[in-house]
Amino acid sequence: IEKEMRNDLFAHLETLSMHYYNEHKTGDLMAHFTNDLQSVRMFLGPTVITAFDATVMLILVLIQMIFYVDIKLTLVAALPLILIIFGDYFYGKVMHRRFIRKQQAFSDLTDQVQEAVSGIRVIKAFVQERKELMAFARINQINQDKNMRVVRLQALFLPVLDLIVGASSLLTLLYGGYLAIVGAISLGQFVAFNSYIAMLVWPMIAAGDCITYVSQGLASMSRIMKIFQEKPEIVDNENVLPIKNLEGDISFDHLTFSYPGEKHTQALSDLTVHVEKGSTLAILGRTGSGKTTLANLLMRLYDADPGMIQIDGHNLTEIPLKVLRQNIAYVPQDNFLFSDTLENNIAFGVENKYSDAVRQA
Repeated sequence: IEKEMRNDLFAHLETLSMHYYNEHKTGDLMAHFTNDLQSVRMFLGPTVITAFDATVMLILVLIQMIFYVDIKLTLVAALPLILIIFGDYFYGKVMHRRFIRKQQAFSDLTDQVQEAVSGIRVIKAFVQERKELMAFARINQINQDKNMRVVRLQALFLPVLDLIVGASSLLTLLYGGYLAIVGAISLGQFVAFNSYIAMLVWPMIAAGDCITYVSQGLASMSRIMKIFQEKPEIVDNENVLPIKNLEGDISFDHLTFSYPGEKHTQALSDLTVHVEKGSTLAILGRTGSGKTTLANLLMRLYDADPGMIQIDGHNLTEIPLKVLRQNIAYVPQDNFLFSDTLENNIAFGVENKYSDAVRQA
């Protein structure tokens, strides 16, 4: 299940638009793929075992205590155990809140590391090592504090479980001893009953573990589901035409564009250009003048207003996304080398890989 969820999560992230990645940091997404998915795995794995032991084994032992020994003694011994039911409820709610904060702290820590490693050249060039070290130490301390809040809660809960079971054993010794003395139960039944009380210890611990796994698993699942609920903004609409190939006649008609959330700042303003099929156009300009924006709009990484961009006389939204992007060769300005062979890196994105063509490239 963890493997399939990880594949599904990655596949879904590939469908999301650029706007989503502008608002969500890489480190946060990495945390979802590690800690959150592991918590879901624990929720679906050990929880099944602990839940089974906490219910079936508990019921079987209680049935033996009632029918084989004495129902009144069983009620007295089980009285402290009722506290566990209420304690488990409040423990689960508090654990859920603390675990979400813990996971968010881990996301922030992962993001800090990812940014520092990615920008290490800039950090060294501007001699910002000490500042980054202090920033990392600060966020690492927050991560430790959030983790310790979870651990302290677990460290408090398990001894309280032992204390309640101990109180049950004490009541058994007092009341059960009295019943054995007056002859209401036999000495053998009294000894057996104490053994049953000892057998209740593991189901009680299992109940605590079960609630911990469920609380953490549900907290992580809610974080993961937020990603699955995100919908891509750039999709094929009902106006799409059955176009198979593009020839490359490109028109920009009074193209004006602002990035989402920056309506008052125009990245491109009233741009009109016609690039005929087979011709070449170089676009020059200083940093921030809109060169990359123009390329991104051409591939529909962002959407401009209808009619502002046309290829072969078709509005960009009328061309199937797959066809549009398959007909464009794009070299990004940020290079990336995948952890794969040199051949596969050169032929990345090519469906029919030919060794001769790769060698020539």
